Amino acid sequence: MAVQLTRRETSAVTRRRLIDAAIELLREAGPAAATTGRIARAAGLAQASFYAHFRDRDACLGAAAHEIGEHVLARLRGALLPIDARDLRGSIRRVYAALLDVFAADRELTLLFIAHRDDASARC
Repeated sequence: MAVQLTRRETSAVTRRRLIDAAIELLREAGPAAATTGRIARAAGLAQASFYAHFRDRDACLGAAAHEIGEHVLARLRGALLPIDARDLRGSIRRVYAALLDVFAADRELTLLFIAHRDDASARC
């Protein structure tokens, strides 16, 4: 028996698909490739569906930046957890190393995150 999703659940799934598609396009081809049409197509949706969830490209990229920020914070939390008060320098080095690893792993995503760091639409 198929499970019926509510309208809100369906909307959340569609929004998630758009954000994931935007992030993937950024990874593969950079910010210039992340047009509303390409994001919608990559998500398997019509372009009109894009505008039902985001007012414009920047709003979608802001949501993508939020996702990237959450990923960065999760990685940094992992580096912060084993803080040793007797070795604060070592702890700080681990945090910086984790931050650099995250940013080096996805250059385009890092640039997106930096570009939207002050964007209100990228905040929770």
